[in-house]
Amino acid sequence: MWARSPQKPQNTPAALKNDKNETAVNEGRVIPPRTSDMYLSADHLRDQVIRPALEYMGALNPANEAFLLNAAVNPPDVGLFAAKPEGLGIFHITAAQHSDLWDRYLAFNPDFASRVRGLASQRAFLSDPDSELQTNLSYCAAIAWLMQHRAGGVQAQPQSVAEARA
Repeated sequence: MWARSPQKPQNTPAALKNDKNETAVNEGRVIPPRTSDMYLSADHLRDQVIRPALEYMGALNPANEAFLLNAAVNPPDVGLFAAKPEGLGIFHITAAQHSDLWDRYLAFNPDFASRVRGLASQRAFLSDPDSELQTNLSYCAAIAWLMQHRAGGVQAQPQSVAEARA
C-alpha cells in the first residue's frame, strides 16, 4: 500500500493511492497507472531461465527442460511440484523441501552444492535462503532440477550447447 513520506514536500503532484490503477508518487517519481499485467511467457521462461540454469548445472537435455517447464506452467496436483499454499517460487518448493535438499543431499554432493550456490545471491542467501526461491528464477530452477534428479526422475544424456540451440 502506498504511503506518503513525511519528508516529502506537500506540493508533490498527487496524494499516493493504491492497488486500483491510479497514479501514485513514490520518492518524488510519478508512477503511472497500470495499463496491463506483466507476465513471463513459457518460451521466455524456457529460453531465459530454465535452459541456462540446466546448462550451468550440466544437466541440459530436452527431457529436463520439458519437465521443468511443464512443472512451472502446469503444476501437478500431487508430487514434488504440486501447488502448495506454503510453496515458494514458480515450482512451489516449500522451505522444508529446500532445507531437506541442502541438509540431506547437497551436503553430501559438494559439486552440485557449489554449482547451485553459485547461482544464489551472496548476502541474501545467507540471511534468508528460502527467499532465493521467490526472487531468483535461475536458483529456483536449479533447485527444482536437483529435487527431481535426487528423486531419480527424468533420465537423459546432457546435450551440448550447440545441439540445444539447434
